[in-house]
Amino acid sequence: MFVRLFQQQTDVLYKKNLSKSEVVYAAVEDANWFSVGSNDAPYVYTFINPTCAECIKFWSNHLKAAVDNGQLQVRFVPFGSSQEDKHISARLLQSDVAGLAWDTYASGNAEGYDILPEESTEDGMEMVEANNQVFNRWRFPSVPFTIYRARSDSTVKVMTGVPSNLMMLLADMVK
Repeated sequence: MFVRLFQQQTDVLYKKNLSKSEVVYAAVEDANWFSVGSNDAPYVYTFINPTCAECIKFWSNHLKAAVDNGQLQVRFVPFGSSQEDKHISARLLQSDVAGLAWDTYASGNAEGYDILPEESTEDGMEMVEANNQVFNRWRFPSVPFTIYRARSDSTVKVMTGVPSNLMMLLADMVK
């Protein structure tokens, strides 16, 4: 269901003659995500595998402080390469406490995901598969993969991996 919907939406966007970056951004906006941070803050989308060490490093060393300070909202798009990651991603997408579970796990508590629903549902797994298709269709190179619209000039920008300096992203978010 979710996968078919993704394909239909992408086809419609191409017919509107949007640039590739706009089509990719629209596909990511329609992906399945959970948010961490203030709803009033500017946001970025970040693809993660929920057990990825680089994703955890990106969150802990770069994004968490900006989220805690109210400067940024992160919309995490969990997907999975392994069955374990797929099931954890589905559980995250099915939960009202996904942000807390992610932060707890990323902070070094191996039991952080224990507060999530114990099982992933069929709908949860379909949402993860749809996220996998977005990631694979657009050939994103690695995780974490972040995409956002700069508030200063509305251009779509991407960041792959863990940046050496988050100041460029934060500068893009100030209008």
